[in-house]
Formats: sequence, structure tokens, C-alpha cells
Amino acid sequence: TLTDTPTRARQEQARRLLEHRQAQQHPAHLLRHVACVDSTTGERFHFQLEDETDGWYWQRTLLDEWMAASKHVCLKARQIGITWLGGGLALWTMLYTPGSQVLVVSVNETEAIKVVNRIWDMLQSLPPHLWNGGRVIKPLKARPSAEIHVQFPDGRVSVLRGLTSTPYAGHGSTAALVLLDEFSRQPYAAETWKAVLPT
Repeated sequence: TLTDTPTRARQEQARRLLEHRQAQQHPAHLLRHVACVDSTTGERFHFQLEDETDGWYWQRTLLDEWMAASKHVCLKARQIGITWLGGGLALWTMLYTPGSQVLVVSVNETEAIKVVNRIWDMLQSLPPHLWNGGRVIKPLKARPSAEIHVQFPDGRVSVLRGLTSTPYAGHGSTAALVLLDEFSRQPYAAETWKAVLPT
């Protein structure tokens, strides 16, 4: 009936507000709304960070460890979704710490662009009410190459930047989060570690 419409609208508004507040509190609440696409199979998948009975719930424990520590080194197997999870944390940091810079240092330029594009796709899959008022100002039309800039209503801009492993990657930068992707394969790992540690 017509009288139900305002009630439904208020319920929807309340639901969105609750989801936004939850997303502010912890990245797991944001990531449940993210859709990821496996570049090998084209299959869509979602994070399973809130259901303790799910076989992938162990990623929540790792995410909590990341949130609690200022530094974290993770020795891991390949193909278990850690880069996806790190990308999710990068997305949350960019959206819910307006004005922040997030650096992703990868083995080479191609790999850096791949990670930035994963995060771009995750951002694009989010409903607008979880963007925390942000809007993309770079790139404007094409997919990103190495940077994403999101501006917030108060003028602050968060930047996600993909970098290639070099002796100076991240040197002189300040960042809210630095992801050293495939760090054991990076040719300048020791130099990169020294460069990003002060950030």
C-alpha cells in the first residue's frame, strides 16, 4: 500500500546507516559487501570474515592481527587470498581514514598495477553508502594504472599508490598503510624495508 512506502524508506535508510557505522568500526564489516573477481577463472567471490564456521574465516584472525600491530610479516603459502585481504584493508583505510595515503609495493610495475586494479574493482563493487562520502577524482574514466584518488566532502583526499620495488620505493613518504606484496620476491627487499619503516 502507499502508506507502507515511507516506512520502507525509513527502514532502508536505517539499514544503510547501520552498515556504514559497522564498516567504520572494522574492515571485516566493509568487506562483507565487496565482490571480488578471480582473474584466472572470472568467478566472483566474497570474503567470509564474519562466519566462524566458514573454512575461510581464518582470514579474519589475520585481519585482526594486522589491525592490532604496527608491523606484520606473514610467511604464507601462495594462492590463499592474502593479497586480496591486504587489498581489502587498503580499501578500508583509504575510505575510512580520509586524507590517508596507502602504498602497495610490488615486484614490478605489472604486479603493482594488478593489485591497484583489484582494489579498484573492490571499490566499484561497494554500494555508494559505504564509500563514506568519498568520490573518485582519479582516474576519471579509465581503469587506474598506479593510483586511485578519493576526495571526501571536507576536501581531504585519500591516495592509493602502487609502486615498483626499487631501492627508493616509499622513501620519504608518509603513509597510513604500506603493503609489501610478494615481498620475498622483491629484488630490493632490504632497501625497501629500510625506506618504508619510518613511514
